[in-house]
Amino acid sequence: MRLLNLKGEVVHQQNLSTSSGHRVQIPSIVSSGVYILSITSKNAHYHTKVVIQ
Repeated sequence: MRLLNLKGEVVHQQNLSTSSGHRVQIPSIVSSGVYILSITSKNAHYHTKVVIQ
């Protein structure tokens, strides 16, 4: 899992287990703003916009 700012820079990255129901914790050092959450596995790529307030 990668969290990117709108410039495409990685601001947070962590490995996720393959079990379902995994909860992603964003560290408090990440500033408020709009980010892209990118999750990549062997079979799929998922990207979505995230707003942190």
